Amino acid sequence: MSPGLFASWNVFDCGCLIEDIIIFQAIIHLAKCNCIDLANEWLGAEGHTFVWTIACTKINQKPKYKAMKTRTLEIRWGIYFILMQLSWMVVEKSLGYHDERIAEHAGFSMWVMVPSMLMYFLAMQFKRVKDYAGNMSFKQGLVSGLVITAVVTLLTPASQIITSLVITPDYFENAIAYAVESGAATQEAAEANFNLTSYLWQSIVFAPIAGLVTSLLMAALMLLFNKK
Repeated sequence: MSPGLFASWNVFDCGCLIEDIIIFQAIIHLAKCNCIDLANEWLGAEGHTFVWTIACTKINQKPKYKAMKTRTLEIRWGIYFILMQLSWMVVEKSLGYHDERIAEHAGFSMWVMVPSMLMYFLAMQFKRVKDYAGNMSFKQGLVSGLVITAVVTLLTPASQIITSLVITPDYFENAIAYAVESGAATQEAAEANFNLTSYLWQSIVFAPIAGLVTSLLMAALMLLFNKK
């Protein structure tokens, strides 16, 4: 590698081969970390795309402009979220909120929002540190949250089926009986609401809406944790 090569790129205004090599190795390190913004500061306004491509090629990577990341982390946390939901159903069932304490079920079930938001928070924190070197924009956080939401939405029907048929098979019967006895609904209305088909549709509609709201909140919160 010669100084003339760098001179032909019109990027490094340096006549010293050693300094050129040191700087180029630093760019390779930035490429490994996918720190495109920091690399641009080093490379200047002209020619940075070419040098960034060379650096990525040097480490056998494709250029990753604007942090084009794989979504393995989001998929994993989407699965974690579903496992959390199933665990929550087990807790509700074990505490009697699906039978003898069913009158209190609606109020208690609202507390699932706490672990739900915590899961999104932890997922975005890992994403911010691992993939964005400690600095995540609002858009990056929102996209990450929406990917998690997509995974959760896709897996929600399976989660609901497992809940209704395995974890708490008597819930619908108990919920119908309570709704009728308490005067909250007629027998027909209760049966129309408390069944697997109805809950499947409700969960499919609710999951993306709740996920969008949570993603917006967590993406904004991540800005407070960015490195200054």
